[in-house]
Amino acid sequence: MLTLQGNYLTTKELAKQKGFDDAYIRMLAIKGKIPGAVKVGREWIFPCHPDTGEVQINTKYTRTKPKSA
Repeated sequence: MLTLQGNYLTTKELAKQKGFDDAYIRMLAIKGKIPGAVKVGREWIFPCHPDTGEVQINTKYTRTKPKSA
């Protein structure tokens, strides 16, 4: 049984927050570039900072500003 504590974001929520495509976020999770990422069924969830809501991504291709609409 898996017990999770804290705040988590789904793939879609993280993609929207960072300005990336869902598929790119899933690829980063598979490659281990997002610390603490957990696959629950078919969906990935990502731990976020309790105060800021940010998720740490370990890659040089992260965005500092959200993508313009």
